[in-house]
Amino acid sequence: MEFFKDKLLRFFLVLFVLANSATTAGTATTAEKRDFSTAMRWYQGGWWEKADEALGNFINRYPNSDLVPEAIIRRAQAKLKKGDFEGAYNLLITNANALTPVQEQFFLTLGEAAWAKGDFITASKAFKEVWERFPGSINAPLAAYNQALALTKLSLWDDTVSLMTNPACPLYSFFTLEITNQLAIDTKLLYTEALIATKRFDEAKKILTTVPIPPEDECTRWRRDYQLAVLTFNCGDLTTAINLTSNLLTSARQCTQKPFLAETLLLQTKCYLAIGDTNTASTLIESLLSSNMPTQYRQWALATLVEFALKSGDDTKAAIILNEYKDDEAFSGVFPLVSAELALFQAEKLIPPSTNCPTGKLLPTNAYSLLVEAIQQASKIQVPLGSTLQVPQAPLVKAWAYWHLGDLSNCTTTLQLNLEKFKNTSELPLAFSKLADAQFCQGLYESALSNYINALDALNQWPSLKAHILPRALYQALASAIYADLPEQANRLLERIIRESPTPDIQQRAFLFWGLYATKQHDYTDAIRILTEFCQKFPSSPLLPEAQLMLGHLYQLSGDYQKALEIYDNWSLQNTSHQLWDHAQYKRAIAYAQCGRVEEAINIMKQLAAKTNSLAATAQFWIADRYFRLSDLAKAEENYQLVFHRWPSTEIARRAKLNAARVAAVRAGFNDAVKYCFELANDPSTPAELVAESLFLYGDILTKMPSSDSTAPGANVEEAIRVFSKIIQLFPTNELAIHATGRIGDCYLILGSYNPAFYENALTTYSNLITNPVAPAQIRSQAEIGLGIALEKMATKKSPPHSTNMLTNALFHYLRVIYGENLRAGETADSFWIKEAAVRAIKIMDDLQLAEQKKRLIEFLEHTAPDIASFLLRRGQ
Repeated sequence: MEFFKDKLLRFFLVLFVLANSATTAGTATTAEKRDFSTAMRWYQGGWWEKADEALGNFINRYPNSDLVPEAIIRRAQAKLKKGDFEGAYNLLITNANALTPVQEQFFLTLGEAAWAKGDFITASKAFKEVWERFPGSINAPLAAYNQALALTKLSLWDDTVSLMTNPACPLYSFFTLEITNQLAIDTKLLYTEALIATKRFDEAKKILTTVPIPPEDECTRWRRDYQLAVLTFNCGDLTTAINLTSNLLTSARQCTQKPFLAETLLLQTKCYLAIGDTNTASTLIESLLSSNMPTQYRQWALATLVEFALKSGDDTKAAIILNEYKDDEAFSGVFPLVSAELALFQAEKLIPPSTNCPTGKLLPTNAYSLLVEAIQQASKIQVPLGSTLQVPQAPLVKAWAYWHLGDLSNCTTTLQLNLEKFKNTSELPLAFSKLADAQFCQGLYESALSNYINALDALNQWPSLKAHILPRALYQALASAIYADLPEQANRLLERIIRESPTPDIQQRAFLFWGLYATKQHDYTDAIRILTEFCQKFPSSPLLPEAQLMLGHLYQLSGDYQKALEIYDNWSLQNTSHQLWDHAQYKRAIAYAQCGRVEEAINIMKQLAAKTNSLAATAQFWIADRYFRLSDLAKAEENYQLVFHRWPSTEIARRAKLNAARVAAVRAGFNDAVKYCFELANDPSTPAELVAESLFLYGDILTKMPSSDSTAPGANVEEAIRVFSKIIQLFPTNELAIHATGRIGDCYLILGSYNPAFYENALTTYSNLITNPVAPAQIRSQAEIGLGIALEKMATKKSPPHSTNMLTNALFHYLRVIYGENLRAGETADSFWIKEAAVRAIKIMDDLQLAEQKKRLIEFLEHTAPDIASFLLRRGQ
């Protein structure tokens, strides 16, 4: 009911202009008053262009006059009247500080300007300022109502409900007191609309019963009864809904409001479509095509008639319908859509059926031309601002055309950018399914799997589509899981196919596919079945001990640690002198640890470590690692020392010494940690890569060590920079050289807390790393975030607007990581750094009050990284 909301807004704005027309001249001179009065005559006479010019001249001539604030407000209103919404908005924003004496009028006019240019977020905020700052004003209730209207424009239905039920809101009294004026009625009807949108049907019905109908006010009666019909339709009582719409037609005709009649016919059409009566629905749709109906309803009717014709396979009839209305200017907004649908339908008639991924090659010439036409026509569609009638098929038409052309990248992009439009529509399962198809054909198997699952989930809302979409979506999801090498998901999907798919062919193909994959990939479950059968059939085979050990290992890999332990225990009882005894005991100890019996595992490993074979050092190293994981730092370091003391010239000894340094650093034994690092770095037998690792660890340790010189608290950090620089110099081809560059940037960040000048060094270092041609995506993402942090730190030392600019630049670096703008061809984003960037981006958006950008970021993450989006939402709450 967008038409009614707009009408209320305009009435409100006229009211506030009349209610606030008094001028406070203050100390204005005679000349100022004369020139202001002259300018106002143009305004009061309705000559908006002249008023804009005259008021502008007055402001320029008398910039310090007490009349300037009102002149700015009046000039903004004149711009609004002549349709210069952007000019009005910019005028108000630019002069916001000068409008303090007329703040109420400022926020009211700003709300109107923002509304007029479609910025409903700013409109909502501006109207909110009115009733919060001026709660006793006559405009407060109307401002609150218009804030609610703006929220509905944004589909923020929950926020609308929260606003109206806020005791501090002027609208709240309409629900607690016996107030029956028009605004109270409008408020209750808007509240009911929000309740229906949020599926709070019982509460909506209760409120509707309290809406008073003024005597002989058929329009208000229609509005109330319309909400009741919508409520009934949403509750699934279609017969009652149809009866209610029949009564509504009478009220609508008595009210003589064309939109009311059109809205009633539209709702009645949806009711008949829902019960499958397409004949009656078609008759109603033809009524909506009448020239006396509002344009947007006529457009919807034309699109629906063409869709009916195409669904019945009659493209000739669709073409006749289009030809009949092609010269009617009222249909210019929807004509590209229906033309695109027709072109796509005709192209698909020419394209041979295929189950393969499309390449666009060997397409019939006519089909190619029709597909290009479909894309061109669909690209012309402009959705009217705030329209609720524009059908969402346009992106689907483009996506299908791109699919047939083999342009899978554009097919994917088109669907991803428009998924929000499909919410709460029957096209959603189909959109997810086709998006998954396009990703599957590009080898993006995990993304395809996710969207096939999304399609299956969406079918819960549209069960009538299951027969058409579910079998294939299930099979393709299984194929995606297999190609993505995700056996657990594949196994779950196979079980779901057995349980849910009504198509025997799909079940058989799924079994075959899974069996082939299991054999090729040595799937644990299938391998366990085969080895178990082997052990049962050949109990006397000389290979039985090896098969049993392999079976135990497979159970470990499959996560059944208890079963693996049972096999190893039995094996140990039966094969005390087998040549694989030590190997079996090593596996057995790991199984004990996996079952949570760590002490028993350590005891077995100690027995192995006491021997003199090659497995002894590995067992001793495992013991040290286990104590490290258990945070028993003393025993961990002790056992690492045993490794490099007992087997001093081995590779594992050097690894043990490096790990001993890590343990010492964790326990803040920095001197010991540095000693281990120096011993490794200075040992000529230490491989170059371990020297680099030991120096890198030494640099990290320096950043944590407190300086011994109280006059130079950053001395150790400066030394760390020299160490990291040495790594870059000595090991330029080692990947640690790139990491060392990043750590230099981190060091400058630390030093910036002592001397802000170092933040510039951090910026330079991170910037160089971001453009480094060999730096991997993870490191560049980390550098982007480091650069953002540096800018945030620098912003704390500045005042607006410089601080705001720095924060905005920091935000852009975080968004580059989130949106993947920093990725190169073939690279994938790292979820850890996306999450880190998102957390920091949200904080800046909150600080800069970028609510719309924050909302869009959350929506983007809900599609691309739902786990991160959920984390941010929980964190925000």
